[in-house]
Amino acid sequence: MEDMSIAPLEGYQISECLALLIQAYSSNPLYRVILGSGAEGSRRSEKFMGMALSVMSGRTLVATSHGRLLGLLHFTPYPQCSTWRWRTIWSGPGLALTAGSATPRVLRWRMSWERVHPRLPHSHLGPVAVHPEFQGRGLGKKLVKQYCAILDSNAEASYLETDKPENVKLYDQFGFEVIEELSVLGIRNWFMWRPATQL
Repeated sequence: MEDMSIAPLEGYQISECLALLIQAYSSNPLYRVILGSGAEGSRRSEKFMGMALSVMSGRTLVATSHGRLLGLLHFTPYPQCSTWRWRTIWSGPGLALTAGSATPRVLRWRMSWERVHPRLPHSHLGPVAVHPEFQGRGLGKKLVKQYCAILDSNAEASYLETDKPENVKLYDQFGFEVIEELSVLGIRNWFMWRPATQL
């Protein structure tokens, strides 16, 4: 994928980012348990991802090739990344309208993650998404490599959550270490930390 470029997200790419997140997370174990599958799960996913995009702060890097968005990586500085900053959104009527009967599961998920969330300065990684057609081709690795270069240039630590063992292996290559494991709604989750380093 020599023709691929990685650059900051532009406003005109938001709708394409939403479509990418929905596609990339459709096979995610935790999201499937939370939002369901089939047509109803797809409708919930579209609403949920749209709401999540509307409240995310921080920065997003996107990988494109010939004008097509293939992947994205989002990161947010602490404490803006804390889910309790979004508490009124996650627990308000907007969430019920978005998630419907999945609302209790969404809240259990977010509260479980928040209990592990470090109260130390860091850059919070996520979401990271690669279009299903391009997964397994090193695109995610290139995005994470560029992200880690940003971390190192700023001497920042980083934190993330994942529910896929293959992601644990990927992030381990870049200096992330598992600091806790937890079952969330019956799905195993890993919480990882990368200490600050300097170039």
